[in-house]
Amino acid sequence: MKHVLVSKFFHGSPTIAIIKEFFIPLKIKGAYNISLYDAKHLIIECDLLEDYTRLWVRLIWFVKTYPMRIFKWTVDFDSTKESPLKPVWAYFPGLPIYLYEEECLLSVANLIGKPLRIDSLNTNRVKLYVASVCVELDVSKPLVDEVWVSFEDDDHLDNNEGFWQRVEYDETLKYCSKCFYMGHSLEDCKRDFEKERL
Repeated sequence: MKHVLVSKFFHGSPTIAIIKEFFIPLKIKGAYNISLYDAKHLIIECDLLEDYTRLWVRLIWFVKTYPMRIFKWTVDFDSTKESPLKPVWAYFPGLPIYLYEEECLLSVANLIGKPLRIDSLNTNRVKLYVASVCVELDVSKPLVDEVWVSFEDDDHLDNNEGFWQRVEYDETLKYCSKCFYMGHSLEDCKRDFEKERL
């Protein structure tokens, strides 16, 4: 279950026939399977990483008038909690041009999270003023605002040279550790668990 996503409907949910019809024009390249998990959740299994990433990167999809949010499936999936794992576009402004090779960009992005996709404008060497990489981040933890990029000299492995690289993000994501929902912080949580128990 390597490329598995969970989708969640917030305000009602469409029929499975409408859901399957929605996926047809998306032109997913590999094989995929959609299963109902419960009244609000679907399990989406993709054969290809490309399809998996494409579906996950978009914050909200609309199936007819029903908003659907996509989350990464994990072995500890709990339908009462939203996963804090989220694909986020990270930017590395002023990154030296010689680091715009795919392998180098993946190595730099790996310092903050799991790289998912590189901006094609970077790999095609069209945009060289800022490197953009989509990375998987745990947004319940503080975001890193700079990383140390070092170089190993084959002749002197102890003598590492490098520089501090600034990191910026496409969006500021908040995650509540009280109600386990994305979109607000613990301080802004209005959920009253004591009241719900009564």
